[in-house]
Amino acid sequence: MDAAIRNLNDEERDTLSKCITSLKVTLGRHKYRRMLFFNGIRLQVWVCASGWLPPKQEVRRQAEVACLVTEMQQTQVLCLIFNRKRKLSNVACMYFAAPSKNRSDYFELERLATTQRARTVSSQNLARVRWD
Repeated sequence: MDAAIRNLNDEERDTLSKCITSLKVTLGRHKYRRMLFFNGIRLQVWVCASGWLPPKQEVRRQAEVACLVTEMQQTQVLCLIFNRKRKLSNVACMYFAAPSKNRSDYFELERLATTQRARTVSSQNLARVRWD
């Protein structure tokens, strides 16, 4: 994942940085937020206040939905944890595979993906799924 982010061009890195910053400033009102970034790479980013990591099951579920939204076989997930002064204090990187169509909840995941596709806001090659 480090190489994928490093391989972004200056404009793409700047866009990712601005998106993360716009989420970071909301941490006073939210425990965590997420976005789906696809501009050169497919990356789901969680921005979290210190002590408030989203449940791993929720991260997995949202990553599986992101696979369906982006039609990719896996989603890279980056969790950024910020302290009270909004300084980066920890980072976690994960990968999750697309859900199998044989899963009992596959149609629910597909329904969520359809909803998120409808909420996607595009600006050039940047897309952000509704922030939660």
